[in-house]
Amino acid sequence: MSERLTPQREADCRPTVVLSGDQFCVELDCDHELVPGENYCTEVGTELVCDTHSTFVAGGDDYEELVEASPWPCKLQKEAS
Repeated sequence: MSERLTPQREADCRPTVVLSGDQFCVELDCDHELVPGENYCTEVGTELVCDTHSTFVAGGDDYEELVEASPWPCKLQKEAS
């Protein structure tokens, strides 16, 4: 008896926005002004990365740190196809 093995499908790429900047600014432990309508200061930027192919580690009680970014649009999903 033989079974047909199907390769496991890789998860689809998903974009996600991450904050970038000094740790004190990201954690609001600075004296800069807040961006209107947001929960971070004017010294913090945002980047769009692929959530599927980027690597995150626990950073604190309520966030993760990005340790390896795969920029968006992701090129890895196209290479796997």
